[in-house]
Amino acid sequence: MAARQGPDVDAGRISYLIVLHRPADSASEPSPRPLVIVEQQADGTFRLAARNDEVVLRANEGGQCDPFDPQDADENGLAVKGRFFTVQNFVACGQHWSDYVTFRHDARTGRWLFANEIRTESFPLEGKPDRVRAIRADPRKPVALDAWRRGD
Repeated sequence: MAARQGPDVDAGRISYLIVLHRPADSASEPSPRPLVIVEQQADGTFRLAARNDEVVLRANEGGQCDPFDPQDADENGLAVKGRFFTVQNFVACGQHWSDYVTFRHDARTGRWLFANEIRTESFPLEGKPDRVRAIRADPRKPVALDAWRRGD
């Protein structure tokens, strides 16, 4: 399990980002890695606010290496800034690529919404230029974290 404090939600209440997985999670025995967000309530208790089963890649979805190493995830797997957080899937062992998916807390609706996805591929040994693809949220069609699915 990987966990860290997430963005603050209304009136200084806190949230936690938690990535769940089986203890024996490996490329040969990959497990789903649901991301859940719990939010502190006014009375100090916590409730489940959102869940997504696809945003954190499984151990066998990175090619040679685990794209979201649970041993390193507290430091490098989840980044938080303001009302935003990013799930950082990446591999840098032979091949180099990253898939960073960012969500934001919408104070008006209280929902967690997709903000952007940035994918990069690097070819350090081949001398090719990096490839970058950015997908931005359409403000006219907000996508909740629960409904977000990876597109190709």
